[in-house]
Parts: sequence; C-alpha cells; structure tokens
Amino acid sequence: MAKDKDQEIFVEPEFIEKDFLQSEKERAKSTIVMFLLAAVLGLFSGYLFLIGIWYVGLLLMFLFIISFKRLVQALHLKMPQRGSQVFILVMVFILTWIIFWTVSLNPPVSSVGGPQVSSIQVYNPQISSWSSLAESNGIYHYSITQNGVLSMRLYISYITTINNVTITVSSGGSSASPVAINYFNNYAYFNQSVVPSLYVFNVDVTVHGTSYLSSIQVQILSA
Repeated sequence: MAKDKDQEIFVEPEFIEKDFLQSEKERAKSTIVMFLLAAVLGLFSGYLFLIGIWYVGLLLMFLFIISFKRLVQALHLKMPQRGSQVFILVMVFILTWIIFWTVSLNPPVSSVGGPQVSSIQVYNPQISSWSSLAESNGIYHYSITQNGVLSMRLYISYITTINNVTITVSSGGSSASPVAINYFNNYAYFNQSVVPSLYVFNVDVTVHGTSYLSSIQVQILSA
C-alpha cells in the first residue's frame, strides 16, 4: 500500500523550556556534587598513600565507581537520562579523583620523594662555626691533622613532621653501629670518632610510619 504523501515521517516533540531548565539544573547539581566528592576522596587517597595503605584508596575509588548509581541516589541527586551524560558524569568523578590524588602527593601538600638528607657539616671550634664538606662523585671529603672526635650534623628536610631519625655508621668494612644523635630544627647532631678512612652514615627517617633510608659517604683524609 502506498504511503500518503501528506503523512508526516517525523514528529518533533514539543519543547518545554521549564522542563529543560530543570533538567539542566539537576545535571549541573549532580556534576558539582560529584566533583566535590571526588576531590575529597582524591585527597584522602593521597593521605592513605603517604601512610602506606595506598591500596585502600584504590579500593574505595573502585567501590564508588561500581556503586555509582546507588551513590547518586543516596545523595538525592538525579541520574542523567542520556548515556552520554552518564558517561561524562562518571569521567568527571574519575578525573577529579586522579587530579586531587596527584595534588595530594606533590608540594606544597606533600612529597612522595621522601625526606631530603643533605648538607653534612663539621663544627670548627677555632672559628665557632659549622663548615660544609666538599663533595665529589657523591663522596664528601674532610681532612684532619690527627685522629679524634668530630662534631657533625646532617640537614634533614621534609614537607611534613619527621617522627624519628636514627643513624648508623660503618667504616673500613666493619659492621654498622648506632650513633647517638640529637635531632633539632631539621638538623641531626652527633659526635663521631674518626681516623683516615671511608665512613658510611646510614640515615633512617620515619614519616607517618614509613621509613626512608639514605646513605652519606664521608672520606676522612690525613692532612
């Protein structure tokens, strides 16, 4: 049977401005709430990473994604009708989480690189001042006229509070032995008996329950 030429092939639905504005308002609200929630979750996941339980942050993120629809409903938000809008909302959540997780692991918020151990110095009683040691190929050098005890200090810096610092020292192939230190104002102060030899100071810095180990080599020379 031939189609009537006057029959309409497509009938455009009636545009209701009020319903459209309400729908866009609800979608914007959902996007903002998901953005804020993902930002908080990202920062919290970064904190979990710093204290050594990074897997909990990833698990939380996956649980939120799996139960995304229920999460939206629990927050009394309206789920978008179109599949493309749902995809955009999910991507906003994931990308925001990744961005704020990355921010939480970098300065000025924090630093996953660990504490910086540097600037080993020796106290010179003749001038009542600290002197930095010369460094070459990763080894610091200091000349002495006679065997004795040196007052030394190491500068240890980190973006958050350092909980504990321990130092052990070994020389000439001997086993490492602990060093009594006084940690104050980012400096670890200690005394070390020295003879011409290579000394290796192993510095263990604890931050948020995570231990960071660094080694400083000092070659003592006979002047």
